[in-house]
Amino acid sequence: MVHQVWRYYIPSVNGEGWGVFFLDSDGIISAVTDYGNYGCWFSDPGCKDFREFFLNAWRDRGYFLRKFAVNTKKVYQGEETFSAIKQEILSRRRGNGLSKEAARSEWKLLHYDWLESLHLYEQALKWLDLTEMDFDDGPPFVFDHSRSLKKFVDELLPRLSLILTAELASEQEDKTNTLLTVAPTPPQ
Repeated sequence: MVHQVWRYYIPSVNGEGWGVFFLDSDGIISAVTDYGNYGCWFSDPGCKDFREFFLNAWRDRGYFLRKFAVNTKKVYQGEETFSAIKQEILSRRRGNGLSKEAARSEWKLLHYDWLESLHLYEQALKWLDLTEMDFDDGPPFVFDHSRSLKKFVDELLPRLSLILTAELASEQEDKTNTLLTVAPTPPQ
């Protein structure tokens, strides 16, 4: 099989979200984009044309987030952490893991003005030092993929998919037309 490299340019929308993508027949995708630079090698895509693999796989958001997140750190999510801690207090109170007084104390601690901004990881660590609750499995701090990586997967990959779909359909149509053109003429 001949080695091929495909290059795609995705223009920005309202000044945001541009990207230059390179795919190659060995299963490599590389991207320089408004949302960061990403690359990955899919060692066994399971089909002849890597573009087809990409079209079948890109719909699995979690798969691509994991693949492209290998070299990126997850980001602390303050609002989600605040909600998770509130749910933990409520859950422990309902399950009798916290007395009414202990739950009230934890709720007040969580709602102190200086702790209201648990969006800062440092504030969450201060809360962890002050809380009386034990966390055998670690505190309920929430981390997630960066906003940039999520925008890359959610906004650019679908647009790339549209381009690939059109390109593969055009190539298939060209093959069909070529076969019709070179078909032998029946004897007269």
